[in-house]
Amino acid sequence: MSIGFVMKKILEKLNPLVIKKLNKFFSETFLVDSTEINYGHSTRFGILFEAMWGYYMKEELQTLGYMVKWICKNQYNDFYISDLIGNFICNIEVKTLCLDSDESKSHFDALESELLDTDLLFVSAWKWDVIGDYMKPKVTISKFFMSKEIAVMRDDLHILRGGSFICGEPINSSGYRERLSGPDQHRPNKITHMANFGGLVRMLGTKSKESKLKLTEYYDNGGTCKEYIDFVRYVKE
Repeated sequence: MSIGFVMKKILEKLNPLVIKKLNKFFSETFLVDSTEINYGHSTRFGILFEAMWGYYMKEELQTLGYMVKWICKNQYNDFYISDLIGNFICNIEVKTLCLDSDESKSHFDALESELLDTDLLFVSAWKWDVIGDYMKPKVTISKFFMSKEIAVMRDDLHILRGGSFICGEPINSSGYRERLSGPDQHRPNKITHMANFGGLVRMLGTKSKESKLKLTEYYDNGGTCKEYIDFVRYVKE
């Protein structure tokens, strides 16, 4: 059993208490006038959630001899976990999905080659609870996934939707690069890159018979991919 999988189990055991503390904090300090709600609040909440989740999870992990440290660079990942003397254990990327949004803007677009076998993807779904004239965010479900396994499934489905990879970079079915780091010759005309690759919900999109069969294959094989597919289906309900 890998150290990443072991840490996943530890985090899964601690996370319900962390989410309980988070929801209490949000209900006391993050009330919003219901007339002011717009999509921008979802983005701002994601930033708040990331910071506060790291704070509360750090408190819990310290009691077991671990540390959560924030990665302040604007890159994958958000946190890494070490023991108390600084020995690295795993990375964590934190994402949120708003159940009240028509389309999630959260993306998991790190290349498989950029990921470690121990890396974890942590995704939380949340919604607005109405309290009279005010609303507050409430996390409804959270799950940890092995990042590399999700990336492999994402890439397989990307290809079956007509996409490709050139020099390791995702190219969409129209021949445009999806990431800023993609080949210059595949840059779109009016923007730097398409930025659709790895949408947390959209990455599971299937239209062709082949892509539907591949998604079913991943689901039937169980494990972290099945858990992720179930999570996305919950979000879409």
